[in-house]
Amino acid sequence: MTRRKHRGGTRVRRGQAEVIGGLIIITILLVFLIPLALQTIGDVVRIGSEAKQAETRIDIRLKEELTIRGTTQDEMGDLWPSVWIENTGTVPVTLRYIYIIDKITGEPVAVLDMANARSDSNNLIQEMILNPDEKLTGPEPPAGEYITLSPGDRLLIVFNATHPLMEDPTKLRIRVLSEEGVLHPKGSGAGGQGDLVPPSEGAEEFQPWKGALSPYAGFKLLGGNEIETNGELTAYQPLIEITEPVEVNFSRTFIYDDPDHPGLYRIYLEPDEFFQIRTNYGRCSVPSGSDVNFLGFIGTYHFYTDSDGNNIVYIYGYATDIVVNGVSCFGEKGLKTIDIEGTWEISDFDVNNVDELVLYSYKNGPNYVPKNVDADRDGDSYEDALMWSYVISRDISGQDFITITLKINYYWTRVFIGESIEPARALRLFAVVTWEYDEITKDWHLRHFRDVTYVNEKPRQFKFTTVFPIDRSKTYRVGIIFYDQYRELGDDDVGNVSWIDFTYGLEYIIVEYGKYNPLFSTTPPIYIVAIPDPAKINNIGEDEYAILEGLTLEEAKVEAQKKLLDLVKSELEFAGLVDYTIVDTASKLCDLLFTLPPGDPAATQPRDAIVFWLQGDVSISDVSDGCADDQFLLDSVKNNSWIFVQVSGEPLWGNLAFFDGPGFNMNYFDTPDVAGLTEAGQNARARFKAFNITFEAEFAYLIEVYPESCIVPQGTFYENNNYSFTRYGTLAFWAGCEQNTGVFIVNPADIDWALDGGGLKPVSAAEIVVYSALQTYMDVMPGW
Repeated sequence: MTRRKHRGGTRVRRGQAEVIGGLIIITILLVFLIPLALQTIGDVVRIGSEAKQAETRIDIRLKEELTIRGTTQDEMGDLWPSVWIENTGTVPVTLRYIYIIDKITGEPVAVLDMANARSDSNNLIQEMILNPDEKLTGPEPPAGEYITLSPGDRLLIVFNATHPLMEDPTKLRIRVLSEEGVLHPKGSGAGGQGDLVPPSEGAEEFQPWKGALSPYAGFKLLGGNEIETNGELTAYQPLIEITEPVEVNFSRTFIYDDPDHPGLYRIYLEPDEFFQIRTNYGRCSVPSGSDVNFLGFIGTYHFYTDSDGNNIVYIYGYATDIVVNGVSCFGEKGLKTIDIEGTWEISDFDVNNVDELVLYSYKNGPNYVPKNVDADRDGDSYEDALMWSYVISRDISGQDFITITLKINYYWTRVFIGESIEPARALRLFAVVTWEYDEITKDWHLRHFRDVTYVNEKPRQFKFTTVFPIDRSKTYRVGIIFYDQYRELGDDDVGNVSWIDFTYGLEYIIVEYGKYNPLFSTTPPIYIVAIPDPAKINNIGEDEYAILEGLTLEEAKVEAQKKLLDLVKSELEFAGLVDYTIVDTASKLCDLLFTLPPGDPAATQPRDAIVFWLQGDVSISDVSDGCADDQFLLDSVKNNSWIFVQVSGEPLWGNLAFFDGPGFNMNYFDTPDVAGLTEAGQNARARFKAFNITFEAEFAYLIEVYPESCIVPQGTFYENNNYSFTRYGTLAFWAGCEQNTGVFIVNPADIDWALDGGGLKPVSAAEIVVYSALQTYMDVMPGW
C-alpha cells in the first residue's frame, strides 16, 4: 500500500509541475511573441503603406502638367518680359526650381530656388503674382516656402527688364522642376512651349535637337585652298614592301581590320604549298599548312579559282610585320612617311566653281594625262598603295561631342592591259577620325575612327556626317584618312595587268561643337541587327503589314523591319545616343560581334554593348549563316556583359530553355494574354518621357521563371499575376542565371501595324525595348 501511495503522490506532483511549467511557458510566449507578432503586423502594414506611397508618387508624376507660356510686350506692357505658369493637370504641383535656359547653347544661365525667389530678394524678379485678377494684380506668395499650384492656379512671374540676362528675351526659355522631380513643360518644347517670348508667326522656330545633344558652335573650311592652309597633309606606307606578288594555293584565308593599326588590315593565310615571301627586307620561307599573318597591311588582296579548280590568293602590297607560325620574319617595322609631292593639287575637279583638295596616286582621272608620281616605286609607271592623313590644325577642348560633315568627290578608274580583274572585297575609301592629345607622353593618339567603304567604280559624291563623343577635359584634333588600297593587280608575264586609280576631291569640312544634357555619363556601344533578307525575318507583324500596304509577304518583312529600325533609331536619338551601328548583313554580324580569328588575341568582341535583334524569332544560327549559334550567343552575352534585346516574336526563337541554367528554368505559353506595367516600367515611362509605353499590353506569349532571382526587375516591364505563378511579358533575365554578367531582354509580342488591338503598336514596341535596355544599362550593368 505504501508503495502504491508513494507512486500516486509522485504522479500528482508531476501533474502540478506540468501545469505550472505550462503556465510559465505560456507567460513567456505572451511576453515575447505578442510584441513580435504586433511588430510583424506593423512591418507588413508599413511596407504595404510605403509601396502604396511609391505607387501614388509615380501616379502623381504622370498626372503633373504645367503649361509655361511666354508673353509679348504688346500683350503685357510694363509687365514684360514675363511668363505664365499654369497648372493644367489634375494634381497639385509644388515648384522647386526655375531654370532660365539659353536657347542657343542649351545651358542654364540662371537657376531660381522657388522658396526664396521673390521681388524683394532677387533683382532678376520684378513681380510674382499668384492668381492675378483682370488688372493683373494680386498677392505675392510668401517667402520661405515653396509655391504649390493647385489645378487651375496660375502664377505670373515678371522679370526685371534692365537685368543683363533680359537684354534679349527671345533667346531664353523657361523650365520648371517640380518637387516630384518632373521637368516642365513636358515634351521637346515645340510650338514655343516654355519660350520666354513666343515665336512670331512665320518666323523660323527654334527646334531643340531631339536627343541630349545641343550643337552650338564650330567652324567650316570651304574649298581646297582653305582646307590646305588650315591643315597638314602627310602620306604613309608600311615599311615592309612585298616586292613580288604572292600568288599561292590556299586552304583558308581571310582579311579583317587590324586593331593595332586602325585603317589597315590583317590577312590570315593557310597555304596548301611551300612558297617564299620576297620583300625589301629579304625572303621569308613558308611551309605548307603554316599559319601566316600579314599585319598592318595595305595593298592588293584578291582570291580566285583557276582553270584547274585550285583556290589561289594574290597578295601584293605593304605590311608592318609578317608572322609565320607565331614567329616574325623581319620584326615589327611600323610605318614610314613618303614624299607627297605629285600626289595632290588644288583644282575644281568636279567643275562646280569650288576648288577642292585633290589626292591621287596615279593621275588618270577625267581631264588628266597619266604621269608618274613620287609615291610610286622609283619611276615605275604603275599605281601604288598608300594612305594620306589630313589633320586640321585646330585644337578642340571643353566640348562633349563634335559633329563632322564633309563632302568628298570620289573617282575610281581601272586601268588595264589585257583582261581586267575585279576587286574581291569592298574598298575602304576614307575614314573620319579624331586624335586625342596625351598630356603625359605629349603624343597624339587616334581616338575615333568612322570609315566608309564603296564597291561601285562609278564616280560618286559623298556628303557624310558623323558624331563623336569626346571628353571635355581633353584636347582633340579632327582629320580624315584617305586610302589607295590597290597596287598592280595581275600577272605582268602574260600581259594580264590591272591597276586601280583612286582620286579624291575634298571640297568642304564643317565641324560643330556641342554639350550633353547629362542623362548619360557614359554611353554603351550599340548594335542594331536589321538584316533586310526575307528569309531571315519572321514574326514582326509582316502578315498584317502585307495586307495593310498591299505587299507580298517577302516585301512586307523587309518594309516592316525598316519601319521598326527607324523607330528604334528615333528613340535612341531621343535619349541622346546617336553613335549606333546598323548591322545589315550576315558578314557584318559575324565580323563585328561573333568572329574570333584563330590565334589572334587582339581580335576581341565589344564589351558592355547593347544589341537589338530586329529579325523577330529567326535564330542566331540562321541569321548569321552559321558563324554563331545559341551557345556562342549565350557565352558572348555572359562574358562580355551584353544586353541582348529581342524586339518581337517567339521567345529566343523557341529555344528559351537553352538560355537558362542549373536550377533556373523558364517556360512560356503561346496563349495571348494581357499583362500590366510593372513598377520598373512605370519608372521608365516617366524617366524617359516614353508615354507610348501603355499601362496594359497584350502579348502573344507569357513567360514563367523559376527562381525569380534570375529576373532583372529594372528591365522587366510587364507581368500577369492571375496565375499560380507570375507570368511575364517584356522580361529581362540574367544570362544562365549568373548575376552581374549579361542580360537577355525578350519582348514576346505581336506588332500591331493596323493599330486595331491584338499586340503592341510599333512605336510602343520601340519604346519598350529601347528603354528597358537603357534602364538596365543605367541601373544594373557594370561600367555605368
